[in-house]
Amino acid sequence: MDLEDVVLVQTDQSDESLDNVRVDRARLDDVQLTGASLREAVWRDVRVERGDLSGAVLAGAMFSRVEVTGARARGVVLAESDLRDVRFDECQFGDANFFGTTFERCVFIGCNLVDADFSNAKFKEVAFERCDLTRAQFQAARCDRTSFDQCDVDELRGLDGLRGSVVSSDAMIPLAARAFAALGITIEHPDPPVV
Repeated sequence: MDLEDVVLVQTDQSDESLDNVRVDRARLDDVQLTGASLREAVWRDVRVERGDLSGAVLAGAMFSRVEVTGARARGVVLAESDLRDVRFDECQFGDANFFGTTFERCVFIGCNLVDADFSNAKFKEVAFERCDLTRAQFQAARCDRTSFDQCDVDELRGLDGLRGSVVSSDAMIPLAARAFAALGITIEHPDPPVV
């Protein structure tokens, strides 16, 4: 199925099988895709406002020049996908699966990425700004010109995957503490001097 030059408003495609769908030059406004199968989808020049992608399977998808704002996408599967020039703004990506996905010139702004899996992902010119990355997994990821600015990185996993990235100073202490713990280094607090 191909969708070109369309505007879809408050459409419900939950639990539908829409594999191999091509969406070009479209706007999806408050579209419900909860639990839908969208494997190998190709989205170009698409704007998504609100809506729900929770539990949707978009494995092997290709997104180019896509903007997603205010969407719910808890548990979405975007594994082994190719995302280029994509912007996610204020989205709910808790438990999302981005395993093995390639991100190029992408930005996540104000997104909830708690427990998201970025294992084996490749990042090139990617920015995470004001995101909650609590318990997010970056095991074996590769970062090239990737930045983390004002993000919550509490309990972030797979620190080796952050090699080559840039973190803001507010994330330095939590990440250093996790790195020390992973290396078995104990931080000792000296007793205050007696006066």
